[in-house]
Amino acid sequence: MKKLRITAVLLMLCLLAAAFYPTAAALDYGEYVLPAPNTNASCAIVMELDGGRVLYGKNEKLAADPASLTKIMTVLLVAEAVERGDVSLDDKVPIGNDYMNGIPEDDEGPLKLSPGESLSLRDLMYCAMLVSSNEACNVMAVHVSGSVDGFVTLMNKRAKELGCTDTRFVNTNGLFRPGHYSSASDLAIIAREALGHELILEICGTREYTVPATETHDARQLQNTNGLINPNSYYGSGFVYSGAFGLKTGHTTQADYCLAGAAEKNGVRILVIVLGCGKSQNFVDTMNLFDWAFNNFSVRKVVEKGETFGKIDVTKSAEVTEVQLVAGKSFRYFLPEGLDVSELQKVVKLDSEAAEAPVKAGEEYGTLTVLGPDGETYGSVPLVAANDVDASVWASLKGEVGGFFSQSWMSLLAIVIVLLILATAVLTLIRRRRRRIEEEKRRRRNAQRRRLENERREKEAHKKYYEDFLGGENGGKKRKWIPSVLLCVLLICSLAACSGGKNPETKPKTSDTPELSEYEKWQERMLSLCNMDYDGFIGYWDLRCDGFYGDDLTTALGILSGGGTPFLPLDGQNALIESTRKDYAERYGDDWRFSIKSISCDALPQSACEDFSAELKKVADSVDVLCTAADAWNDAGWSEFALDHGCSVADAKRLVEAYRSIGDACRSAEVTEALTVSVSLELSGSGTEPLAKEESFTVYVVNGRYVTEPLIDSSYALINLVY
Repeated sequence: MKKLRITAVLLMLCLLAAAFYPTAAALDYGEYVLPAPNTNASCAIVMELDGGRVLYGKNEKLAADPASLTKIMTVLLVAEAVERGDVSLDDKVPIGNDYMNGIPEDDEGPLKLSPGESLSLRDLMYCAMLVSSNEACNVMAVHVSGSVDGFVTLMNKRAKELGCTDTRFVNTNGLFRPGHYSSASDLAIIAREALGHELILEICGTREYTVPATETHDARQLQNTNGLINPNSYYGSGFVYSGAFGLKTGHTTQADYCLAGAAEKNGVRILVIVLGCGKSQNFVDTMNLFDWAFNNFSVRKVVEKGETFGKIDVTKSAEVTEVQLVAGKSFRYFLPEGLDVSELQKVVKLDSEAAEAPVKAGEEYGTLTVLGPDGETYGSVPLVAANDVDASVWASLKGEVGGFFSQSWMSLLAIVIVLLILATAVLTLIRRRRRRIEEEKRRRRNAQRRRLENERREKEAHKKYYEDFLGGENGGKKRKWIPSVLLCVLLICSLAACSGGKNPETKPKTSDTPELSEYEKWQERMLSLCNMDYDGFIGYWDLRCDGFYGDDLTTALGILSGGGTPFLPLDGQNALIESTRKDYAERYGDDWRFSIKSISCDALPQSACEDFSAELKKVADSVDVLCTAADAWNDAGWSEFALDHGCSVADAKRLVEAYRSIGDACRSAEVTEALTVSVSLELSGSGTEPLAKEESFTVYVVNGRYVTEPLIDSSYALINLVY
């Protein structure tokens, strides 16, 4: 019975694996559907090498262990350094003490290099590509950039320059290291760039090579491990492929068997990358993908030179009004054999709306762009006039006259004339405006003269009347009493004003703003101290209390009676507490206190406990994600985590362990009860009337202890911050 159960479990696992294992899909070219190739590789890509067009992909963007395909980038950087003149192929490179950097001591490789001997840079490149020497990669890295780590930095920089988005190198050779990965798509980009160098083409296409004897070792005979081109390779002669010319094999226990292969037939070069294959299966899959590409694709004629693609209007011609446009050259493209090229889109774009006669056959007037069924641009050809078109005499004369006036000096003369006309008009307007202003000034001066003259005459009349009334020859003596009477009247009025009734009492001004009550002053003081609203203040102190224990809540809520603030350092807390006590003693008396007058509890339904339990499980899941990632980190990963959190690696590891404890506690938490707690608070003292306040919050019973709701919010914030 036990065997039957085990068999059933294994069968179920096989079914699940089959359900989720990625399968190759047919390739859609519009109405034509090309069956996808058969491959057992975990990741694969087929690329037309010269144009860089991807013909097929399977998990090609998935990050995977590239194994020794890493060495393609290493050799590419060395070849580029040689072409720049930074190093020479004939350089004698000594084997230093760091040649085993990152390589296990029991993995000396087939060359068994040793300190004290020297190899040429050319020999080291052959050792890396033909027999996949790990130590040769380290030696070349030090020679080119001074250190292995510096060279790895160059590898990652060059990968980004090439457009790789799923690649990160940790070493020069591809030995398994956490965080060292690439994708089939990125490796195809790197391999295509490498095959553009004649030096690399020569090396990877070599079947066998002899390394001359050194100071400590006899001559070494190298056999290329690529079974596609070398029948004497480690894998045997059953995988030789006609037309193959590269590139590199790869294998580690973690990556399984990988291969970057390149082959050429009928002038077409194909690049294949396969990752995650079984032993020798990497060659089988690569050969199958080569056959699929060469059997199903070929260079097809899409546009024939001289083929007509529309027409363009012609001006200044009495003979014709339009001319045919034809392809200036042929266009061929690598396409599936069964695809009807007439299905491809051909988009015409003219350089102008019309052509001006005379027109010469072969003159370019537009572009023809060829698009694939999915809208991808395949290429373009120029569109040229199919024949000559002469210009008419009248049209030519009209054009000459128009051209004469279109000359730059004529345009300049016309501009000068227009400016002169505008200047004359502006000056005329200015003169007219000035005349109107002068006339207005004269009118105002005349009016002012008349007004002054009238005022003068009026004053003289008043003076004469006064003299006649007060001091004239006949009336002067009779009217000498008038000034004395007027003076008495003025004195009486002045005395009456000085001895009048008392002034009304001035009422004090009242402010429109009512004076704040003592409770409002206390509340404003609390807000200014805590820099948060009252509900937020209660929530923080519930969390700081870490539970609900009756009178302990008094201390938790009473920041002014001896507590601290969770968002100030210890020194700041002490200073805040001391200054607050003094301030409240002055305002409310030395015997002031902040206390709880009453507490009441109401039970919540069981669903509240279930919701809170679900939140705790989410916290535990978040911690598991972090800890699982941390378990896979190497030294570089821990260093990066420590740098992000501003601490040492040791502190970072202790921090992760603390998070692990949080996750364990949340996972094992048992929520048995949920309560709504109402608290009545009071601030009292001899210097003021008691001030009251009521608050409500939720309390949960977790593992027999009372925990407030903000605790789970704080845990979420903690996990989100770390992850």
